[in-house]
Amino acid sequence: MDAGIVATGLLWSYAVGSFIAGRLGDTYGPRIMQTIGGIGTTILNIITSLQATLTGIFVTYTVNGFVQGQVYAPTNMLISQWYPKARRGLRRVSLEHRWGFLLSWPGPSPDIQ
Repeated sequence: MDAGIVATGLLWSYAVGSFIAGRLGDTYGPRIMQTIGGIGTTILNIITSLQATLTGIFVTYTVNGFVQGQVYAPTNMLISQWYPKARRGLRRVSLEHRWGFLLSWPGPSPDIQ
């Protein structure tokens, strides 16, 4: 149940962060948002690993979810700008992401006990 509470905090803060990130990405640019998000989530992951209480993990994961949410919308904007207008809407990136997940998911399973 404790892990569910932490995951819920991350989920909702990620949603709020993604909602806000679209406007920030338009204002500051997607590369700046990706840089801030990448550095921020790295620092917050280190801070999370040093926490000893559920409250500490919940707070750092919740802030981490918000920071990770800052990367989602600007990344999609950057990807859509890379493709020419004639190729947009083909959802190739989305399919590649799903195939990569499906192919890599069974790999580490035997190591988990």
